[in-house]
Amino acid sequence: MLTLSLAVLFLGLVFTLVIVIFIAISVLLIYSLLLTSVETKAYEIGIFRMVGLNKRGLILMVLS
Repeated sequence: MLTLSLAVLFLGLVFTLVIVIFIAISVLLIYSLLLTSVETKAYEIGIFRMVGLNKRGLILMVLS
């Protein structure tokens, strides 16, 4: 009976560890995707500013 209890406890620990690893990987992937999106938007905004779009026009473009 003790062996079965220890086996169940061990499996619970392994499953918890696997879930924590999956959550950590998910957070890193989401962070990476958001960072890429922000870098792309910053590049586009820089291009628009370089072409001559003023701050008000940029704000109106983002809001629309």
